[in-house]
Amino acid sequence: MTPSQLRSRIKDENFCKNIISYLENIIKEDLSWINPAFEHLISVSSDMESTIFGSVSNCIEDKENTKHNLSDEDKGEQEYFYSGKM
Repeated sequence: MTPSQLRSRIKDENFCKNIISYLENIIKEDLSWINPAFEHLISVSSDMESTIFGSVSNCIEDKENTKHNLSDEDKGEQEYFYSGKM
C-alpha cells in the first residue's frame, strides 16, 4: 500500500477501526521473552557507566588537586584550552 492509498483509505471508518485494533494487538503482545536477552546488556551497560563516570570523577579530582601547582606558563595554557579558543 502506498502512502497516498493509505491516506485515502484512512477516511474509511471501518479501515481505521481495523488499524487501531491491529496496533493495539501489537502493543499488547507479550514481549517477556526479550527480557533475558537484554539483562546481560543492561548489566554490561551499568558496569560501563560506572567505569566511565568513575574515570571522569577521578579526572576531575586530579584536576582540582593539581591546578594550584601549575606554573604561570601552564596556567595560561590551561586557560587557553578550557576557554574554547583552541
